[in-house]
Amino acid sequence: MPSAGAVLDAIWGAGALGLSASFFDVDAYRDAGETKQLRLLTLLMLFMAGVSRALGSAAILSLNQMPVRRYPLVFAAEGIVFILTAAAFAISAVLVDLLVFSGEIPDTRLFWIVALAHSPILFGLLVMMPYLGEAIDRGLRLWTAVLVFFALHRGLEMPLHAAIGVALIGWLTFALLRVAFGRPVGHLVGAARRLAAGRL
Repeated sequence: MPSAGAVLDAIWGAGALGLSASFFDVDAYRDAGETKQLRLLTLLMLFMAGVSRALGSAAILSLNQMPVRRYPLVFAAEGIVFILTAAAFAISAVLVDLLVFSGEIPDTRLFWIVALAHSPILFGLLVMMPYLGEAIDRGLRLWTAVLVFFALHRGLEMPLHAAIGVALIGWLTFALLRVAFGRPVGHLVGAARRLAAGRL
């Protein structure tokens, strides 16, 4: 079992990686997924982003209706859900590259770079700010979209048209998958959340 110091170091490292990626650090994207440590830090960063988003969303109000001992499980569930969401978008981008652009970029690199571009959601906690929450949420989504394009174009050195194509068509593919499978997946996610909250 890792020590408390090791856990804190990992959290610090994931946060630092997320901040670097959020503020357009090209090297963060060029190195994305290159080592096992970077892959683990990226997953931890996504988990932290999911927790932050949960804290900032209106869903957090439901915590008032459950025992305190359930809080860690609820936040863990939200963190895992966000990892899966980012992974689904990254997989969509990989599929677009394979089908439209003949898979010129290694799939694993593309996956981790697109996943890392979700780093702005680390600031999801700010969505709880009165009157500004909705605008902040939209800003974070736009920030993420811009980072996906930036990561593809500068991090992977994709040609401009290919970066735009993968980012845009990847987003559309992800949106179509959500329409096609959103309801059954939503039921599963909802069940997981209720289980974490002890409401099944």
